[in-house]
This record gives sequence, C-alpha cells and structure tokens, in this order.
Amino acid sequence: MQRSRTLRAQSSTEELSPAALVLLNSHAAKIREILARRQETADRLKEAIRDADAVRERCRKFENFVSESWHTVDGAQYMPNWHIGAIGEHLEAMHRGEITRLLINIPPGMMKSTTVSVMLGPWEWGPMGKPHLRYLTTSYEATYARRDSRKHRNMVLSEWYQRLWPMKLTKLDEANFENEFKGGRMAVPWVRMTAGRGNRLVIDDPHSVRKAESPQERNTATMLFREQAQSRLNNQEQDSILLMMQRLHPEDMSGVIEELGLPYVKLILPMEYVRSLSVKTPWFTDPRTKEGELLFPRMLGPEKAETLKITTGEHAWQTQYQQRPRSRKGSSFFNLEHFLIEHKTPRTVDGTVVNDIEYKPVPWPKKVDLVFSISDTATKVGGKRDGTGTVHYGFCLYPKPLLLVLDWNLIQIQADTLPVWLPGEMQVGQELATECRARVGYKKMYIEDKDSGQALLQYAAKHPKLSRFVEAIPSELTALGKENRAVSVSGYINQGKVKVTDRAYEKVVTYHGRTANHFIKQATEFRVGLGTPLDEDELFDGLCYGAALTFGDQKGL
Repeated sequence: MQRSRTLRAQSSTEELSPAALVLLNSHAAKIREILARRQETADRLKEAIRDADAVRERCRKFENFVSESWHTVDGAQYMPNWHIGAIGEHLEAMHRGEITRLLINIPPGMMKSTTVSVMLGPWEWGPMGKPHLRYLTTSYEATYARRDSRKHRNMVLSEWYQRLWPMKLTKLDEANFENEFKGGRMAVPWVRMTAGRGNRLVIDDPHSVRKAESPQERNTATMLFREQAQSRLNNQEQDSILLMMQRLHPEDMSGVIEELGLPYVKLILPMEYVRSLSVKTPWFTDPRTKEGELLFPRMLGPEKAETLKITTGEHAWQTQYQQRPRSRKGSSFFNLEHFLIEHKTPRTVDGTVVNDIEYKPVPWPKKVDLVFSISDTATKVGGKRDGTGTVHYGFCLYPKPLLLVLDWNLIQIQADTLPVWLPGEMQVGQELATECRARVGYKKMYIEDKDSGQALLQYAAKHPKLSRFVEAIPSELTALGKENRAVSVSGYINQGKVKVTDRAYEKVVTYHGRTANHFIKQATEFRVGLGTPLDEDELFDGLCYGAALTFGDQKGL
C-alpha cells in the first residue's frame, strides 16, 4: 500500500510542468521553515521551564536576549551579526547610566527597529529587573511607532517571557500599555511627541526619505527635537534619549546634533567599511579592517550590494547606506564647503537674530609643523599626454590635526623632461616651509611609483641631494585605485581635516587653454564611476594621496 501511494505521488509530480514544480517546491520550503520555527519556539519554551535560571542569566547580556527572544517577535530565522553586539554594548552602558544621550546611524534593513525599539523595553523590564521604567517611543509615521509598540507588548505577553519574568499588563492598548509595576510604553508619531514623557525617549527614524528633502518638513522635525525632546524625560540627569536613524540629509536630525556639538555618544555603522569614517567609542571599535568590507554579509552580500548601488544611485547609497549625507543640489564626491571654513555673521530681521553663513578659505598660516608635496606625474595614454600635478601641503598638529593646501601647480610637460622639473618643484616646497616657519622644515616629495614617476624615482635615487627628499607613495595605497582612495579619505575630508588656504584658493593657472583654479575644479567635480568631466584628475590624486598619507596608517590606508 505504501509503495502504491509513493508511485502515485511520483507519477503525479512527473505530470506537473516545470513552473508548477518550482511553485510546489517553494511552498514545501515555506512549510518546512514554518515547522522549524514552531519547533524552535517549543524548544525555547521547554528550556525556559527546565533551566530558567541559566536562560535569565544569559539574557542579562542584550545580544543574548535578542537571540533568545527573537522567536517571540519575528517569524524569520534570527541571523546573528557583530553589529547587534555593538548596539547591545551601548544599550547596556545606557542602562548602567554611563550613556544618557545615544545616536545610532545605521543603514536600512539592519534589524535596528526590532532589536532596539522593540526589545529594549522587555530587556530592561525582565532580565535587568527594572519593570518600572516608562518608554516614550516615536517615529515619523504613527504606523511604525504602533507596530514596534505592539511587538513589545506581545513579547511580554508571550508564554516564553511570562515563564521567565512573569508580570501582568494592566493596560493593553498597543500604543499605550502599562504593567503592574507602573512601567509602560506610549507610541506616538514624531509630530505628537509632546503627548507623553518617560525614562527613555526612543526616536526611530524621525524623518521619512521623502520629507527629508523638504526644507520646511526637515526644519519642523529638527525644531521639535531641539525644543521639545529634552522636556520629554522624567529626569533630565538620569533618563536617556536614544536616536537611531539612517542619514538622509546634511541638515537632518543627526546633522543638528553634529552642528550644535550636542554631547551624544555616536555609534556610526556604514554598510561598507571606510577606515577614515570609522568611529570609536569607549564601548566599541569596528572589527572590520578591509576597505569595502560589508556590515552584514549574510543580509546583504557583495553581489547584492553592487546591484543596490546601481538601483539606488550614488546619492542614496552614500547618504543612507554609508552615512555620508549629501544634498541633492550636487552629486560630486566632495563639496567646496568641505575645504573652507564656515563664517557666521549675525543680523537682525524683524526683531529676530539670524546668521548669514559664508564659506571662506583658511588664512595663510603663521606656523606649521612640516611641509610636504605630492606629485602625480605625466604619462602617455594613446596619443594623449597627461599633465603633471603637484600639491604642496602644510601640516599642523595643534590645536587639532589639520592638513592645509598651501599651493598647487598643474603643467603640461614632456615625461622625459621631468628630471629637470623636479628640483624646481622641490624648491617651491622648501620655500613654503621657510615662509610658514615649518617646525621640522620640508619633509618629502611623494611620487607615485608607476609610469614616468617610476623613472623619476630612479633618477632621484642616483642624486644624493634629491634622494633624501623624494619617496615613493606606498604601493598598497596606489593599488587601491582612484575611486577606492577617494572613499578611503572621504571621512577625513568630511570631518574638516583638510582645508585650502587663501593663496591656494585664489590661485588660477592656464592649462589646456582654460584659466581656472584647477585644484578646486578637480576636487569638487570628481564623481565615483565618472571621474572628472574632462578626465583631468592629477590634482585630485594629489588631494587623496595627501590626506591618506597624513591621517592613514604608515601605508596611507
């Protein structure tokens, strides 16, 4: 009989079309997944009954609580990753009172809402023994605020949670519930944040992608944050504000925190690792070491990441996924403002003081610590002859590390005449060191070790007066390629560590019949995937090499 049923089943499947078989297999896989999740829930419950003390002890670590409790709030299989531990370390510090203001910038789709907005409350109520805590939670959309609040409530009501940390809910509304210990959670949209108070103000994505583009909508959201957020806490000294979001605009809520210098601990997790963007906190150091290493490969692997870059576009990828916010007014890699100093001039308009903002170059320095140069030398590509670009830098260590563009030059020169050109360009660097009273004088002329630069390095090595001042740029840095070098130094430039002096800013030269400030043009017109409009990037290379050698490791990485 069994053999007969098996033969009939085989016969029936053989009669199905390929498309039907695919659909059947898909349904079978989903059923297996559902059964596996049910079995996991049953196993977790059995363990909670059999060895409750061990489970409670493990769950005191937030990362473990996420893993143990995931089955109560999400039907998908839990996928652990190191970034959950990084978030957990900061939440544990917040619970201990070591952090009262926390900002988390993280790409979309990395489980932040479930792990933080949903699980923070149940973790503090249960494993950490503070069921009296009250949470005011908010998002730009009421639907999302209510969704996470409902999951919080449902977790507490789950059989697994009640076995381990039994407590009654005396109020059950999904957007406003309370427990028997006077703890509770209220969920409201961001614009109605003033509707409640709590020991924790949890702000999960206060901007929508669309509304962040509107100055009016964006300013309304940031105004509420500045004027109302603090007052939503029961105790200003002890209670906490937690803001987590993907970056959407330079002037979004994270931008306001940065601009005002508010004392927030910042946990910034870009999708692709960029050493210069890496942010350390007392509780976290990014474990990634390779440029471009992904945040959560099991969730978004290399192939899907490359596809996402194409489909979302450069602006969305850099802003939302890399946490490098840009305005849509320009899609160049670096903006002019990156290299200038912001000056505010107050004036009164209708009785209100407003600031006129103007960006200016850095005044010529009275003193620097050292001067060095970067040269990208000419090479032949087909019938076209590239230019030779040199950037002269001054480095100041105090009061904070700062790299200054002192001068630059761009000329059309035959590659075989470069040995004649080299001593004169080095003399320019030495004269700048004297003029700027460089503490250790002129250090080096760094040259890329390829094409005509290779011959130039060999020439310098044979002349003692040149060899002590000429050095090859580390091969590991040149091997990165132009675009990867730009990405690797973007953090230093965005943080304001590279500035242009007034002399370099005002300088213009004629090159290929065009009179312009070619350093500024190349620095601000370069686009990933496109290069510069006229494929002239000698000075852009000098910019990236200079920043990498100054702020990177010994290899400029």
